[in-house]
Amino acid sequence: AGMPIIDESPLVMECEVTDNYETEAFDNFICSITHTYAEEGILTENGKIDYTKLKPVLFEMPTYSYLRTGDVIAKCRTLGKEY
Repeated sequence: AGMPIIDESPLVMECEVTDNYETEAFDNFICSITHTYAEEGILTENGKIDYTKLKPVLFEMPTYSYLRTGDVIAKCRTLGKEY
């Protein structure tokens, strides 16, 4: 611990760089999560992150776009059972 965190962020993950994959345009840092800090309002009753409440943002490289996630489209253990 001891890393600065953003007060307005409901989720903070402290990471340690474990590898670096270099390309001509940029570096890709491979990280291991060492600590996770989450506000109670984004947790389930079991203390797990509820992504339908958090709706994390992803960065998509080829288009340099930010994408919001969080909507459940199907449960993986039941999707396709009818086939």
